[in-house]
Amino acid sequence: MLKFLGYKVTEMSFRINSEAQNEKNFQINPKIRFDLKKDPRSLVVAVNVTIDKSQPTPVPFELNLNLVGSFQAEGDMNIEEMRIQASSMIFPYVRAAVTNITTNANLPAYYLPVIDFGAPASAAPKKSESVIIRPLEDI
Repeated sequence: MLKFLGYKVTEMSFRINSEAQNEKNFQINPKIRFDLKKDPRSLVVAVNVTIDKSQPTPVPFELNLNLVGSFQAEGDMNIEEMRIQASSMIFPYVRAAVTNITTNANLPAYYLPVIDFGAPASAAPKKSESVIIRPLEDI
């Protein structure tokens, strides 16, 4: 129902956290946000991943990644169907980008957690608010 037109990385930053050099066990809680913009025949999904020092335990690196994917609707779909399909298609590219960044920094590869996009948007985690999916007015 959706045709994937491609993606581009619009921003990427990475920094080693020297304060965490002596740590052995890390608990990384990435903040992942999906912003959706729908036109009558197209959909744009902007994904932001942030890992920063504001976490309860030190993290080995700080990361900020913005990736934007474009899609064309090929039939009538409601926004919930579009959200599920588009997010499911774009997220593997986001995960690969984050893994490549950490690997190229000569760190153990870091993999973003898997997300079940079939769950309603309202079922996103509330306690940690680490995954947010919301409509976007302007990208």
